[in-house]
Amino acid sequence: DALTYTNLAIQKMPKYAKAYYTKALIYSHNRQYNDAIANIQKAIEYSPREGEYYALLGDLYQASEQTENALANYKKAIAQTNPSERAYYMIATIYTDQDNQEEALKALRIAKSKIIKDKELYVTTLYNVGTMEFNNHDYKNAIVAYKELIDYFPDDYYSIEKLIQSYYAQEEYSKGDVYKNRLYAAYDKGELSNTSLHDMFCISHFTVGNTTISAYERFEKPGNVSMIKNIFYIIGNDGNIESSINLEYIPPKMSGAKGSCRLIQIKDGTPYGFGLIIDQNPAFDTLKQLVTDIIEGKLKPVG
Repeated sequence: DALTYTNLAIQKMPKYAKAYYTKALIYSHNRQYNDAIANIQKAIEYSPREGEYYALLGDLYQASEQTENALANYKKAIAQTNPSERAYYMIATIYTDQDNQEEALKALRIAKSKIIKDKELYVTTLYNVGTMEFNNHDYKNAIVAYKELIDYFPDDYYSIEKLIQSYYAQEEYSKGDVYKNRLYAAYDKGELSNTSLHDMFCISHFTVGNTTISAYERFEKPGNVSMIKNIFYIIGNDGNIESSINLEYIPPKMSGAKGSCRLIQIKDGTPYGFGLIIDQNPAFDTLKQLVTDIIEGKLKPVG
């Protein structure tokens, strides 16, 4: 029916660009891409300055696996007096698919500055900017993106986790701890129970030589029984966990006294201690240095 009425509109107004655009959408919905392309090209012929028309042509070429034609039309879409906001994002998507991370990030940054009306698309762009900046170890810019993202969605706990990691990567631990407190508050309210953060969250990734370490902190608070508070996963070159170094909390023997902690390495199912007693609630940089010493062999297991 939609196609019938669109054809009637074209019969009455043969140069009505919007009708050809609508017809292209109908054919696109039915995956008749050649017919859709022919009609959107007609729309562009009669209204050559409409950015959204070029964006749709880019979509159709993308669906037809004609990537270079798609990219060319997305670029035309943002060059018009009435540009398509979506096209800015799609340019970044194509570069990402081509594994051209440098151009993808440039395109995402431009998209972030140009997308104004489509808030959902803006948030998606923000997320991708933050992720790419984080993966490039550009933590300063990642922080900017993630902070803006959680302004939109205060319960985006995964972005909060990334913020913590970004601050810890820059050794700005007190700033990261502000966001740790937000996760703890969400945990206390039961808001993390159905998420992958229900028990612990990642606070840092760092390297020692060629070895990658992922540091996690558990939400459980020290009490009257022994428990694992922090876990440092040692990642091998194949991406698998080779071992872990755990910070074990030891409750005090006397009421009113403070507990203590010790490091235990678990390798091939066997625990190894280091004969080292640490004060309760050690600073992260202290733990990081101890873990580094273990990996470098400066701190030897005693059994």
